[in-house]
Amino acid sequence: MGAYTDSSNREHGFIDQDGKFTVINYPGAANTSPSGLNDNDVVVGNYYNSDFSQYHGFVWKNGESKSVSDPTDIDHTSANGINNAGEIVGTLGNSNAGFKATGCVLP
Repeated sequence: MGAYTDSSNREHGFIDQDGKFTVINYPGAANTSPSGLNDNDVVVGNYYNSDFSQYHGFVWKNGESKSVSDPTDIDHTSANGINNAGEIVGTLGNSNAGFKATGCVLP
């Protein structure tokens, strides 16, 4: 799992699953950067929206993704890790507060 920057200066995430390289881009995002992976190959990370005005967390598995935003700070939510139970931890950019989210994992 990691990220790379292309020739247009856009960041893309990737995961290596048993030797198969898969690019992870949150739909419509300007930049996508993974930050955590659990034993079930569920990835969490962060993305900027198309005009870089909002920063959101995301959860991804097998090509499907879902945005993760704390309702108290929807413009600056960072998803930093995920455990095998699917609990996501992260921070809120404006307050530096932490959070734990459940029920966000894709099937």
